[in-house]
Amino acid sequence: MADAHDDYASVARRIIRDNRYMSLGTLGKDGSPWVAVVLYAFDDDYNFYFLSATDSQHGRNISKTRDVAFTIFDSAQPIGSSEGVQATGRASPLSGKELVKAIKQYEMAVFPKSGMPAGSRYNPSDYGDAAEFRFFKIETKELYVTGTEDRRTKVDLRKQ
Repeated sequence: MADAHDDYASVARRIIRDNRYMSLGTLGKDGSPWVAVVLYAFDDDYNFYFLSATDSQHGRNISKTRDVAFTIFDSAQPIGSSEGVQATGRASPLSGKELVKAIKQYEMAVFPKSGMPAGSRYNPSDYGDAAEFRFFKIETKELYVTGTEDRRTKVDLRKQ
């Protein structure tokens, strides 16, 4: 029989897999909070990827303070279920091989039925250091599933 961690981890994986938007929380250089909604993709290690303008409020915040928090949930779920994922991590703009990987993950997640080969919609050279739009990676520090008996349960999705 699976232990409770495995059950909660399965719930977290399902929530992440079945949704496309996250609410991303960042901090300004003066410590003021900001929340933005972004489309996301993720890899097998539950690193998260998103595309954003570098001059957006959250883009500017990440350039000053890489610490972020985010939540993923189905906004159409029944009232009272409160099932979701809450997490903290460090965000950074990508380049090189990591950028190529992020683009492939993002295209597969955001455009799954496009018929285009992964990595063909976005040209990595258009998203370099001086670009108006950049792909970002969030390396997750802590991740919780909500709606559990304890309201919020920490899970490690890298456990097999």
